[in-house]
Amino acid sequence: MTHIDHDGGLGLGPENPVHSPAGLTAEALSPEFHDTGLPLVGLGSGAGLAATAATAATAAPAAPEEIGNPGEYQHFWFDEGQSGYCVPASVTEVIECQTGMSLHGFSVVEQEASKLGIKLGSQGLTLQQAGELLAGVGIPSHIEALPPQEALSVLGNYLAQGSNIILSVNASPIWYDGSDTALNPGGSADHALVISAIDPQTQTVTLSDPGSPGGNEEQVPMGTFLQAWSASDYEMLVTDSPAGGADHAAATSAVDNLEDSSGAGYGIGYDLGHDAGWALHNPAAVVLGFVLTGTAVAGVGKLGQVALEQVRKHRGGRR
Repeated sequence: MTHIDHDGGLGLGPENPVHSPAGLTAEALSPEFHDTGLPLVGLGSGAGLAATAATAATAAPAAPEEIGNPGEYQHFWFDEGQSGYCVPASVTEVIECQTGMSLHGFSVVEQEASKLGIKLGSQGLTLQQAGELLAGVGIPSHIEALPPQEALSVLGNYLAQGSNIILSVNASPIWYDGSDTALNPGGSADHALVISAIDPQTQTVTLSDPGSPGGNEEQVPMGTFLQAWSASDYEMLVTDSPAGGADHAAATSAVDNLEDSSGAGYGIGYDLGHDAGWALHNPAAVVLGFVLTGTAVAGVGKLGQVALEQVRKHRGGRR
């Protein structure tokens, strides 16, 4: 997917430790933060800004630490490939993070959607449907729409706890350097992505954005991020357990069952189309995939699937 397209959907249509929120105080934030109308209230411990100010008056302030795990999705990110698939891509990343399993595409989400009667396509999905898909593979979650004065602090608390979070946003400010575009003149929430960290020192957030070619660990200025997120009234879907938490075994088993029942060729037609754009820009990797199979590939069959797997291993962010 390129930056000239918006999703038709949402709007829509342990390698690294989790960092502590300690030190993320109002004093650590630039004027840009305060101008958003999103003060950090009760982040982490639940104490208000008054307590934070009292503490700061009696102790030398520590450098604010990054909240969350900016590299959490590094090896799970992938380009959604076409408009309307931002929610399935984000859900896939969350499933992979919760289970530690590499799914290599949309097959598991496609099958669960089919079971639930949820239609995937250019019309996109809602966060409510994303929650249904996660629940179907044993990952409970909930949706919150937050008041502006609480949104940033609540988000920071969930990141500090290690929860996986999918956000509903207006993609234009993120994709076009803080500007809205004619593609979304009303500035509505038209995209879904995953957030992994907040850095109060650099005033940035780290996103895993399936709609951007540079979306793997994408760094976005705080003001731009808040502008984009405000389009959904600060809506987010949050897993009830951290990655690898209490629901890990159930989720892993559910995903295993879906993969076992899907058949070797499930989703291959979509995956071939999904990878076509990438393959055009990476012909050497495609040739390598065919060479490694030891034969020329004609049509979509078992040999085509093997060759495609070789291609996938060379896609950005995946291992």
